[in-house]
Amino acid sequence: MMPKKGCRRNEVSYANLIHGLCEARRVDEGVSLFKKMNEDDCYPTVRTYTVIIDALFGNDRKLEAIDLFNEMRNRGCEPNVHTYTVMIDSMSKERKFDESRRLLNEMMEKGLVPSVATYNALIDGYCKGGMMESAQEILDLMHSNNCSPNERTYNELICGFCKRKNVHKAMSLLNKMLEHRLTPNLITYNSLIHGQCKVGHLDTAYRLLELMKENGLNPDQWTYSVFIDTLCKNKRIEEARVLFNSLKDKGIKANEVIYSALINGYCKAGRIDDADSLLAKMLTEDCLPNSPTYNALIDGLCKERKVKKALLLLEQMVQKGVRPTVSTYTILIVAMLKGGDFDHAHRLFAQMVSSGNQPDVYIYTAFVHSYCGTGNLKEAEDMMARMVESGVMPDALTYTLLIDAYGCLGLLHRAFDVLKQMFDTGCDPSHHTYSFLIKHLSREKLIKENNNAGLDLVPNISFVDVADVWKTMEFETALQLFDKMLERGCSPNVNTESSS
Repeated sequence: MMPKKGCRRNEVSYANLIHGLCEARRVDEGVSLFKKMNEDDCYPTVRTYTVIIDALFGNDRKLEAIDLFNEMRNRGCEPNVHTYTVMIDSMSKERKFDESRRLLNEMMEKGLVPSVATYNALIDGYCKGGMMESAQEILDLMHSNNCSPNERTYNELICGFCKRKNVHKAMSLLNKMLEHRLTPNLITYNSLIHGQCKVGHLDTAYRLLELMKENGLNPDQWTYSVFIDTLCKNKRIEEARVLFNSLKDKGIKANEVIYSALINGYCKAGRIDDADSLLAKMLTEDCLPNSPTYNALIDGLCKERKVKKALLLLEQMVQKGVRPTVSTYTILIVAMLKGGDFDHAHRLFAQMVSSGNQPDVYIYTAFVHSYCGTGNLKEAEDMMARMVESGVMPDALTYTLLIDAYGCLGLLHRAFDVLKQMFDTGCDPSHHTYSFLIKHLSREKLIKENNNAGLDLVPNISFVDVADVWKTMEFETALQLFDKMLERGCSPNVNTESSS
């Protein structure tokens, strides 16, 4: 409207409009307006470029953002500290740390002084990537450049060290915060409590909880969910229940994470009725269970061989709008296979696929295992073929199950055919694979010796110790294994040869 009133648009008005559009997540409109600046002989300022670059990164339009950053420099508009911080933050989130460090060095070479936000961007990226030594290096660099860390800096480092179970280092950082007169917040304490619980230091976690309260901070749902989950994992179910019951008086409404932790604890302890009652309570309080909640109870029911009741829960789950996951179907299918109900397992497998869940190697291997256990090796082979067709490659366990099954039936030629398939697909046999082959070769050899001696005996060959597969076997058996492998087109690898 400005031109109609005789007012010419300028860089400031463009910058303000573009910033407003990007803040409102109307990025396409912001980009269009940015491109129109040239028509009014307006040149984008460093602020305008930075706003657009940040918005593009935020909308997963990384290549456009990088192109704009390069265009900015080519047009003689020098990036400022904020521009570099946006770039470093985005590169760090992408785990492109070499590029992040290059940009950091570049800005310092140009005489720009990185801000605490610049350093935090790198530290956050390193911490999320589990690269704690590199994160510590950046903290040291901050100190050497006289840049004081803030609460966020310490929170990122504390969270990172706690995730890596280095609670000693995390606690030392808490002390550093206090020395620098920085105030730990809810994030700080929650990270430390989670870390201490993770390594089994429940008493220390409780002391942190008290310290948190003394400093005027109120624990939240996440704080209590960590305690309840840890108590359950340590088989202190009654303590978890008491803490759960106290939440209402503390002004905390139990959410699906808290309920799931206690339900899972009950199920692991075999207290299925208590878990079922808690699910009913959850529903009456309008707290919708999530897939982990249902999975925990379904798993508990299946372990108690109450598969029909578990299937009713699956129906309830779908009716409530909770999407079953791969884990949901895996639990039920494995339970059905253990019960020998192949037809129902296959129907559920088909339901799983039609619902958009991609079966993984574990589910396919469960079918192969069950078929091998019942001697249905054709079905096992068919399932493996179906597995490959769906883009899921069998692993060493899948192949080894089939190899052992053929060996048990005395079909060693087929066992070695499967071994060849392993090599052809690039799947390395494990010590277990070779152990089973050795066991069956030894068994075959003893049967032949007994038959020649006129004995009607089938020797009971125990499983070969996997750690000493090659050391304990006879040279003749090893040679026979090599010959059989070569005969079936299996080329022994370097590790096999050196071990023997």
